[in-house]
Amino acid sequence: MIIINAHRVNDGEFSVNSLPEAAKDFDFFKINNPDNITTHLEDVYRRFLPRFGIPVDQSIVLVPMNRGVVGTTRINYYLQQMLNP
Repeated sequence: MIIINAHRVNDGEFSVNSLPEAAKDFDFFKINNPDNITTHLEDVYRRFLPRFGIPVDQSIVLVPMNRGVVGTTRINYYLQQMLNP
């Protein structure tokens, strides 16, 4: 499902409404400007997760591509610097 949904996100076809009812432990954040992704990730990890009592090590960030501003390489580096300074 991860690969299928990653392709759907890249193609602009992903809709939270299409998720099954069982996906209550899933949150989808659509960021229109890729340059804002790090600001949003910091907000999620510093405010959103603690507010709901979710441990950082119990969270996953799914990124539908490897390269670019929102690719896994940049996102992983940013999260490592933020969470393991």
